[in-house]
Amino acid sequence: MIAYPGRTWVELFDLRTDPHEKKNLARDPHHAALRREMEKRLARELKTVDYRVPAGAGDVPLDGLEPWKR
Repeated sequence: MIAYPGRTWVELFDLRTDPHEKKNLARDPHHAALRREMEKRLARELKTVDYRVPAGAGDVPLDGLEPWKR
């Protein structure tokens, strides 16, 4: 799973079957439970290290990087 600071955009890949990260499974209902579990784990880790989104991180445009959202 890849999560971006200050964004709701998430990527989830099965690296065994898709090592080149071509198919984002984050919105696939068959992978919803896995996404929820990974998001919980990430939240715990972020809390453990007291992570904060850097100032301006949400201001960087991601145009062209999210073709599956169009």
